[in-house]
Amino acid sequence: MNTESKLTPQILSAYFGSKVLQTIAWEQDRPRVIAQVLGIKTHPKFEILTKSEKNHGWMDGSDCQLLLKRISDITEEHASKCASLCGLHTEGNHVTKMIDSVCIQNDTYLLQICHDGCISMYNHQRVTEFDARPIYAFLQLESYDCGHGSIPSLIDAGVAVCEKEGM
Repeated sequence: MNTESKLTPQILSAYFGSKVLQTIAWEQDRPRVIAQVLGIKTHPKFEILTKSEKNHGWMDGSDCQLLLKRISDITEEHASKCASLCGLHTEGNHVTKMIDSVCIQNDTYLLQICHDGCISMYNHQRVTEFDARPIYAFLQLESYDCGHGSIPSLIDAGVAVCEKEGM
């Protein structure tokens, strides 16, 4: 892992409440820990307060990866919620999963969420201005990989592990 592909407090704070996977199993016969993030501290070192089925305590942040879902795995319910966050009506929505994006559309608009994190809205085939921040916040809260800063995909960069593809 290079420096860019390590979990940082800044990245973790954007995905606060998600689960993390401990990348090092301290004992050979013991599986790696999957735990819910409850807190972060950065001094004297980066540590994550976690809660799992068997444990509650601080983990070394440099030994963890986020556990995320790819945008391509978005559920119809979450896609409709994204549309409603833009103030769009959700009656008659149709969700289409494409190679590089997920589209939510009805007779009035098309909302496109690309796998690289780009979100666009079209009204009668014209690009429409809107505030995408609530959509990003919702997707991050639901543990979807929206990237961070200059990193388009945290899974592809090695900062996160895809929940569906296994660990």
